[in-house]
Amino acid sequence: MEDALVEYVTHASRRTPKVKLSHSVAASLPCAFPTSPLLWQIRSNAEDQKLFQLLSYTAKSRAMKVFRRFELDWQRIEDARRNTPGFLQEIWRSLAQTSQVPLFSQDDFLWAWLCTNSRCIYMDLNYLEHADNFTLAPLLDMANHTAIPWLECNVRYTSSRNLELLAPNKPRPENAGRVGLRKGDEVCITYGAHANSTLLAEYGFVLPRTLFPEEAGWKGNRYCDICLDEYIEKTINDQGELDGSSISCRDAERVWLLTTNGANQMISQANEDAVRSELIRLINEILQLHTSLLQKLDALPSTEPTNCVREILEEETDIAKLVQASVEGGDVW
Repeated sequence: MEDALVEYVTHASRRTPKVKLSHSVAASLPCAFPTSPLLWQIRSNAEDQKLFQLLSYTAKSRAMKVFRRFELDWQRIEDARRNTPGFLQEIWRSLAQTSQVPLFSQDDFLWAWLCTNSRCIYMDLNYLEHADNFTLAPLLDMANHTAIPWLECNVRYTSSRNLELLAPNKPRPENAGRVGLRKGDEVCITYGAHANSTLLAEYGFVLPRTLFPEEAGWKGNRYCDICLDEYIEKTINDQGELDGSSISCRDAERVWLLTTNGANQMISQANEDAVRSELIRLINEILQLHTSLLQKLDALPSTEPTNCVREILEEETDIAKLVQASVEGGDVW
């Protein structure tokens, strides 16, 4: 389904005056995606490649998932060109009233894929596979993402299975009497509870760390995170303890399960101390790496893409320092 939508966007970009709908849709699409990590990976530009390498582990791992999805879709197109050209002709006929499939490059497909990935929504189209209920939504896709509740418009389905956009219904902190929208206000929706690393990988933007300046504590994205999987797996492997078949591993899993289910408050104080000590070591490793990445980033010109990378690195550094302070302060988890 997504491949068909990508082909549609590719067709729309080759619009003619006779195809008014395609002309209008294509006119609303971005011309380029300079802040997309997917673009940095695929282009052979040395600066783009360097920028991708300066991403944090969390951001890079999420960007790699997007890259693998794109790679799989492009491979499907290439396979269809070679092995089942009739399939592409059928799709193209439904889009352009012609069975002649024009040649388009990987760059053309990449642009259309990014348009599709960043602008489509899931909607119940009665397809069995959840991923097939994926549709372009002109007009709605012009609404930017917001993580601020009192700016968020809500989308709901009507009885006729259409989409309806509702104005925000929460009062604004600076003006409790103001609810909804006024003429000239920007219309925003939320794309979901996403961390900045996900927003960058999927959509090519990040939220500022001063999103909630009136808050006493954390002022940035409330869904920010740091993925420690790589560090934890490396630690376990280095200690030779990642053996799912051993008796000691199974016993440890049983104790861990009792704790996570609430039967035990903790495994033991000694284990608690060891975990905190190991977490401090991991946090210090992350802080050292982020300091090094930020220093390398300082050598690059200040651009929108480099600012996105910097925002994530500095945000994750702030998170790591907060966790470090919590552990060292003996906060109860």
